Amino acid sequence: MTDRIAVVGTGLIGSALVCALQQNFSKAEILWVGGKTEQPRPHSGLDSRVIACSPSSKKLIDELGVWKKIPEHRIGPYNQMRVWDYEGTGQVDFSAEERELVGVDGEESADAQLGYILENAILLEAIQGRIDESPVPVERHIPATVERIQQLESSAVTLFLDSGIELEADLVCAADGANSQLREWAALPVRQWSCQQRALTAVVTHTNSHQKTAWQAFLPSGPLAFLPLAKNDNNRTDDQSQSHCSSIVWSIDLDSVAEIEQLAEADFLKLLNRYIPSDLGEAISVTTRFGFDLKQSLAQKYHQGRILLVGDSAHNIHPLAGQGANLGFSDIAELVSQWQRAELRGEALWSDSVMRRYQRQRRWQNQSMALSMDLFRHGFGVQEPHFRVLRNQIMHLVQGQSRLKKLITSVAAGSET
Repeated sequence: MTDRIAVVGTGLIGSALVCALQQNFSKAEILWVGGKTEQPRPHSGLDSRVIACSPSSKKLIDELGVWKKIPEHRIGPYNQMRVWDYEGTGQVDFSAEERELVGVDGEESADAQLGYILENAILLEAIQGRIDESPVPVERHIPATVERIQQLESSAVTLFLDSGIELEADLVCAADGANSQLREWAALPVRQWSCQQRALTAVVTHTNSHQKTAWQAFLPSGPLAFLPLAKNDNNRTDDQSQSHCSSIVWSIDLDSVAEIEQLAEADFLKLLNRYIPSDLGEAISVTTRFGFDLKQSLAQKYHQGRILLVGDSAHNIHPLAGQGANLGFSDIAELVSQWQRAELRGEALWSDSVMRRYQRQRRWQNQSMALSMDLFRHGFGVQEPHFRVLRNQIMHLVQGQSRLKKLITSVAAGSET
């Protein structure tokens, strides 16, 4: 009997899951439902929405045959990261060397990077290209909206689309984002809270090279990151232009963001130059800013009947360490592993035991990362003088502990420790 697996969601995680199904479960009937996929920006421009792709995520993307489809000049590798308290003396530097050139599979690796800055639009285009070229068919219902579902005990799920079409699936993978409607219909409990911040993203051109380094300052208003991009937006290919652009992610407290968000470009650049790392020189241009409110959500359970949560529908975290998409890719890697194990055992992919194993492996890691980000955010948000002194002393302590820094970089890289 052929498995009918529906994926609801056309973003990075939903698309990557469809691609993973094609590559690993070619006999399954794949149904793909969601809104119209976002078209990439023109290649002469850069998307300010980026992910800090970890080595473990790169491994998955490579195994899916997607990495080779990403233009090399749109990949921004970084081998160093510098984090500091803007109003203090504390600073912690991380480098690829502290990973001892060990890959995420535990073997010696020639890929000595901490990670890669990838534009969302370019990565999504590469995934979709890989899906399109696969001989494994996908039944697409795009654009379409699921208006309601019907899930009977121990039977398939029926999806009722706004087009009037009814789809029956043995398993429905909900990759429909942090505000997942499928999660709500399945009555899966979730804890949600506001971070009381709004993030601003844009692409900044600066006078000095980014040195393949990711920079993050903890300001009184919230963390500001400069993430190294591979290419700037005037489509030049010389070495200088390729190292003088960064994507910024500035998470600003709600009581300060309105004034900053409404600044004219010249005034925004003037403010940004107060905080830009001196190594980057001066910010000389900035693209249109894109803003979004920051909220976190953690599902307490990842499955109900034959509905399974993947990506942001299960966990949506603060972008402080750029781990949101990486957690989603890790969900996919774990799902593929559990489904392959199920096939060998003769278990149904939608069996309760398979979904429990997936939840057990992923839920604690996702929640640990989310709670860690909350702890960091609150810790750097406290401006009480004695606490600030203690915070900087801790940063100095971490800076001198190579083993601790190796552990941190291994976790961020997705390595098992």
